[in-house]
Amino acid sequence: MGSTPSAIAKTDIIWDENQRMFITNQYTSAAGHTYYLGVRFCDQFITVIHVGMYYNWTYLDGIDIYAFDGYEKRLISQKKFGKEFYNEVLVRRTVEETLANHVSAQAKMLGRNINIKEIGAEISRLVDKSYCSLLDNPDTIKKLDAVRPILESELRAS
Repeated sequence: MGSTPSAIAKTDIIWDENQRMFITNQYTSAAGHTYYLGVRFCDQFITVIHVGMYYNWTYLDGIDIYAFDGYEKRLISQKKFGKEFYNEVLVRRTVEETLANHVSAQAKMLGRNINIKEIGAEISRLVDKSYCSLLDNPDTIKKLDAVRPILESELRAS
């Protein structure tokens, strides 16, 4: 996992190219632990990753996933971890499984049955979009105006 600059103020929102996500709400606790939020998004969902750091260890504290229509977010999942060592494969798998379960549940509410495995490729494609670099993708840059208020709401909520 990439290192997070120690000079980030709690209200700053920066792009971390190594992690391919926004970093915000960084602070250091009285016990010396550093915490921050990592935020990734695409046109249909937003992932907020709660990260903790202590000495040389990076922990995954939680993942919040929001449905996103381009203007507003709606919480669909909050998963807490018990100081799990940070593992990007775990993050991605959690996001993909959560989104697949959400789509399946929505389909059932509409009276349709879909196989989670059948939608796996589409879910994986959407998650790939959330890992796109801002430096490579002008469409993502255009969407920042819609996402910035959501990032700022995460600042206020913490």
